Amino acid sequence: MFNTIVKAAAVTAIAVTAMTSTVSAHGMTPGFEKETATAAVHAKRYELSNKYQFPASFKVEVFEKDFTPAKGWKPANGKYEYKLKPQSERNIDLWFKADPEQMDRKLIVCTTLTGVGLELEKPGNISRVCSRLLVRFLSR
Repeated sequence: MFNTIVKAAAVTAIAVTAMTSTVSAHGMTPGFEKETATAAVHAKRYELSNKYQFPASFKVEVFEKDFTPAKGWKPANGKYEYKLKPQSERNIDLWFKADPEQMDRKLIVCTTLTGVGLELEKPGNISRVCSRLLVRFLSR
């Protein structure tokens, strides 16, 4: 019985370690920002990092606070998907338009793992990292 408990504890420890390393496999900063915009379009820079030991691709998505797809945003370079080498980082510049209905835009900016390895195959585990953004537009 003791051996069974020890084996179960070891399997649980390995599973927790594996999950922890998967969770931190990619990142995005900043995590939460409150910004004031003085123009009808606001630019924001994020840093996407690939912490995997292999190449990976990520797509950028923006949602409203209720996780419905947001409108009125786009990447400054027009690219919605980014390929990163192992252990590398990349800046992503996004543009957000003012909403004529509201002064504040409460958004969730996410990057999602879409491909892994040299052939960018579909990953077995998909990770998504999100950042909250609150933009107060003074002029609309």
